[in-house]
Amino acid sequence: MIRDNETGWVEATIVINGQPLTFAQSMSVRVAVAAMIMHTSEDESRALLGVQLAENYRVHLVEVERLMRSKE
Repeated sequence: MIRDNETGWVEATIVINGQPLTFAQSMSVRVAVAAMIMHTSEDESRALLGVQLAENYRVHLVEVERLMRSKE
């Protein structure tokens, strides 16, 4: 977990291609994942993407979100 020194907030430690993300970058990824989960839950978005693809995205994004919230 990464802790912001000013606020005390924590975010998941995320490493992409060997590069650890900063607190702000990790927070941005978390928010983007949450937004995409909501997006793929909307009927219009599901119709545009195709229900099966939208559900596949949603299932995997929920898994990623769960991992990002895990403190282990």
